[in-house]
Amino acid sequence: MAGSIAQVVDRNQALSLAARPPRAEVAIVYNPLAYFVGGRRREARNSMMGIYRALFPTNVPVDFVHIRHLAPGVLRRYCFCCRIR
Repeated sequence: MAGSIAQVVDRNQALSLAARPPRAEVAIVYNPLAYFVGGRRREARNSMMGIYRALFPTNVPVDFVHIRHLAPGVLRRYCFCCRIR
């Protein structure tokens, strides 16, 4: 059975090689320094993961954006109101 599956995958490998993940619709901006506020490193990390877990069942693609990567226009691709203009 495993050999049969491998043959099907091999015959259709172009599909896998050309596949790309969908573009993220949501950005979660994070700041690693926030983990050190009040000495509660674990709770800060868990809150960020909680946001992700809330979106996971919806299959909404998510990007994690480091606060250092914020610049004018970086988040525009995630902003619905900016896309409708």
